[in-house]
Amino acid sequence: MSKSSGGSARLPKRRRNRSQPKKSTKSHGNQHAGYHIDGLKIATLREVLDPAVPTMSLAELTEEQRVNLVVSRLQKEPDNFRIGIIGPGTIDKTRAIAEVQARSRIGRTIMEIEQNLLLHLAKTI
Repeated sequence: MSKSSGGSARLPKRRRNRSQPKKSTKSHGNQHAGYHIDGLKIATLREVLDPAVPTMSLAELTEEQRVNLVVSRLQKEPDNFRIGIIGPGTIDKTRAIAEVQARSRIGRTIMEIEQNLLLHLAKTI
């Protein structure tokens, strides 16, 4: 075998066959996303984004309302729902709800994740 002088031969780059991201079939508009202005009834994302429907911003919610909002969102997740957090590891739906209700460090992290998700959805819908 002989070595070629002048460097190694370059192989053409292979393109990976990447499919387009799948659009969610779940309607984000019907997800719980806030509270109506009276502070008693949970509002959907569609209602929060509708200027004709008076709702409270996430910043206006009390801690109790934020806890109730996140718990209601988690309860609507499928039974096999899991969330992975560095440190605690994988948490199932039941534990996630319990952690949020207890307002533990893990529960506050889940609440922050949900708040960031809601803010993202509000920007992209």
